[in-house]
Amino acid sequence: YLFYFNLGVTYFRMEEIDKSIDYLQKGVMVNSAHPSGHLLLGLQERQKNNQVKAFMALQYFLLLEPSGPRAKQGAEALWALFQENAPIQTKKEDERKSKTIGLEETLFHDNAFPKVGPYLSVFFLFSRAYEKEQMSSEEQFVKLSKALYSYLLEKPSKNRKDPWHSLYLPIFTQMDKAGHTETFCYYILQSMNKNAASWLSRNSEKLEAFSLWAGAL
Repeated sequence: YLFYFNLGVTYFRMEEIDKSIDYLQKGVMVNSAHPSGHLLLGLQERQKNNQVKAFMALQYFLLLEPSGPRAKQGAEALWALFQENAPIQTKKEDERKSKTIGLEETLFHDNAFPKVGPYLSVFFLFSRAYEKEQMSSEEQFVKLSKALYSYLLEKPSKNRKDPWHSLYLPIFTQMDKAGHTETFCYYILQSMNKNAASWLSRNSEKLEAFSLWAGAL
């Protein structure tokens, strides 16, 4: 896997992104426990505006490496990607900005997942009408992640041997079925988000259950 990863890094430095991504994909498929491959893959997919791919790769990186300087880099990139697509206005005390969407707009542009954006746009447009109170940015992040996994689970792609269909999606949907998506979302944001770190400290039992599940992967 290091052979593929090193080639990916080489092409990244040469600014040949497509070749870099190709080798990074091969590397993480050989060794899915190598965090660097997922991080670089996610950052480059975001650079190409493949937002679904970037979102999933960065989330998987943070599952493997939730703390430290690189985790902060990955979490900030993930959070920036989320804010670009945040569909619901936040609570008044939350200073971050998010956009209110209409039917003419779509979230999460990605040529590899062309139907995800329109689905999420309609989902949040209609669910917003039933929200009893405005949500925090972190709550939105959890809801967005759950909606994304649920949609992709309902629309399986056959014979796709890439990290998104063969690695990320199976793990994330398994996690969602086990009831750990909320904890996971706070867990991967803890390096740069005080609200996430505070949530984890208040929900130690959920964190312990999630850690046991993740440790069994």
